[in-house]
Amino acid sequence: MEINQNNTHFCLKPKFYRKSFSLKEKFAVKLLLLCCNLFFFSTCNAQKTTDYPKISNVELLEKRLQKTEQEILQNPQKSQLLLQKAYILDSLQNYLDALETINVFLRKEPQNIAGYYLRGKIKISLRDESGAINDFNKILSLNPKEAEAYFQRGLLRLQFKDTSGACLEFQKAKELKYSKAIESYQKFCQKIN
Repeated sequence: MEINQNNTHFCLKPKFYRKSFSLKEKFAVKLLLLCCNLFFFSTCNAQKTTDYPKISNVELLEKRLQKTEQEILQNPQKSQLLLQKAYILDSLQNYLDALETINVFLRKEPQNIAGYYLRGKIKISLRDESGAINDFNKILSLNPKEAEAYFQRGLLRLQFKDTSGACLEFQKAKELKYSKAIESYQKFCQKIN
């Protein structure tokens, strides 16, 4: 993910956003990010996440969840609604339901990179790091140029105290011009090399 500082409506702009979605899917994700950006990632700018009282954010997400669930009942064939529901559940920190929902989505759309990113993030929240690595591996099998997947695997390898493995992951993401990987490589790997 890249921090999108030019747009006050979104904290982050997913790297995979431009590459993997049709126009209709981009609109759905954009709408979802608009609803969820305040809780979605801990890397958001502090001022953007604290400008609003937290209770209204939860209420907004819960209302959006109810609306999404109604839309799913009306349009069960629209699998993107499941992805949207999983994002909202993740934002509400309801990780088990989010995982169940994203698993249903990925059974319907097994080639969807956004789904694997979200499931990897959910698995990290559930402390299933090896499961998260498997999801990032799947992303790379679908598209070997997804720099953020290398970066996320590098972060997970650091948690396992595998600094040399993490540096290899950061190096690959760095070669793909992923800015966070460049910073992490300088911080953790230049001492080794």
